[in-house]
Amino acid sequence: MHNKYAKDGFQVISVVTDDTKNTKGIASARAFLRDKLKVPFPNAHVPAGSFDFDNKISSEGVPGVFVFNRAGKWVQKYPTLSPDGMKVIQQVDYDVIEKQVGELLKKK
Repeated sequence: MHNKYAKDGFQVISVVTDDTKNTKGIASARAFLRDKLKVPFPNAHVPAGSFDFDNKISSEGVPGVFVFNRAGKWVQKYPTLSPDGMKVIQQVDYDVIEKQVGELLKKK
């Protein structure tokens, strides 16, 4: 999706939230993204405990995908839980996400 929509203003950012003491895990994640996947987008490391990830964004699993509109407003997260938080109602489905991104990019 990054390569397909970057020209339209789409941006992907990956975030690793490993504990800073897990230097091997952090290095491994970065190497995987850089060398194996050759991702053309930024990868940030947010040290566990220094960013209130669960309270601010509330990732329900890995991978967690968060979609924002052009104004930076949070539109959707995947996986998505039911209102009572007991059941996953939408898994990470890149076809669904790409359709949503395409619609958002049409809005200027």
